[in-house]
Amino acid sequence: MSDLEAGWAARDITPPVGVWMGGYWGRPAPAQAVQDSLAARALVWRVRDQIAGVVSLDLIAVTAEMTNRIRRQISVQTGMAVSALMVCCTHSHAGPLTIPFRGMGTMDADYIQRVEEETVAAVEHAVEALVPVAMCWGKASVEIAENRRCLRVGNRAASRLSGETVSHWAHVLRFETAEGDLASLVQHACHPVVLGADNVDISAEYPGVAVREIKAATGGFAMFVNGACGDINPVHTNADYAQVEVIGRMLAASVLDAETVPMTVSSLASSTQPVDLPLQDPPTRSRAWVIRIRHELGSALKALSLPGQVAMQVPRAHRDWARELTRVAGRGGGGGVQPFEVQAIRLGPVRLVGLEGEIFLRYQLDLEADSETPLLVCGFANGCVGYVPTTAEFALGGYEVDEAYVVYPSVLMLAPKCEAVLRQGIAKVLEAVSD
Repeated sequence: MSDLEAGWAARDITPPVGVWMGGYWGRPAPAQAVQDSLAARALVWRVRDQIAGVVSLDLIAVTAEMTNRIRRQISVQTGMAVSALMVCCTHSHAGPLTIPFRGMGTMDADYIQRVEEETVAAVEHAVEALVPVAMCWGKASVEIAENRRCLRVGNRAASRLSGETVSHWAHVLRFETAEGDLASLVQHACHPVVLGADNVDISAEYPGVAVREIKAATGGFAMFVNGACGDINPVHTNADYAQVEVIGRMLAASVLDAETVPMTVSSLASSTQPVDLPLQDPPTRSRAWVIRIRHELGSALKALSLPGQVAMQVPRAHRDWARELTRVAGRGGGGGVQPFEVQAIRLGPVRLVGLEGEIFLRYQLDLEADSETPLLVCGFANGCVGYVPTTAEFALGGYEVDEAYVVYPSVLMLAPKCEAVLRQGIAKVLEAVSD
């Protein structure tokens, strides 16, 4: 055994039927049933007087404000430093609305409070359960994904990107006690969007199936963290729950077959680095008002032909965004910046990098290629500001660049130079946790 201790715990966060769901515009109704339960899972580590941990929530995303509330409560209850807890979401598009996306309904405040309470409880229980463990790391060969920004000629994909366009592996961390109790942490980059916008059943999606299968096979604890999957989808989308099972079981089988090597952990460190990602300049005031008037009229006309609150969510979302756009354009100056947190936890030779958004895969591939020791990129960590493309991808346009930001609370899209700022922030936080 090394100097490492670990503890783990899980709490149920399945929402009630009737909550609005996150991830898609135009969903026909709030949640009508529960296909499978959702959980808040916590894995905590201690090396002598240093303690850190990661949380995985079966949710689309959480806000930075919610993350900070959770961190503060845990710091008070356990003494863990605020910078030492990483709060990740799996990004399931079949879960409740937990971030104020435009046009997807209203968040349930009571449910949000419950998630916070259960997450804190999971971390507290994990801290109480700390025991000496041995750690192993490995990479599992995984083929469940495709790059959704590929150009297609018939059934053949012609990539817009150079080099790899998907991650062909999952990172696997295993922690085993002297008594044989086992905990597994799995990281893979792929959007949980097997189920489409017509789905109104709550589900943890394919990550939930994978966790279930790993737990069943090992008799231990398992959790999933997503990677830089901003441009990565599963090979089956707009499908049914049978395909969720197929994708989840494929991932689990690969993880269970992965060969791992022992890792000596004699030190633990954590740090956060705030960065300001530049936003694009708003349109001129007159142009912003033209956009607003168009969406105001469109919303009013659709209200006459689309009865019911559900049908009006999308046009009202565009209207509300356009109103905010005139406010931003009216203040003058440039687009400003988007606050963004970069976090790193070093567990001996292994490093986890938490990034607050839908990060394009190229960031992950480059970080892994540049690292001599295992490095796991964790997306949807500590908040979610929207899509974060690389500079080259802005010129190609598409949904992630030209449209998706309208859904997010921010009014403007990130600027192409955000890549340089983000990479500098990552370098700084990795330096801060270096051994």
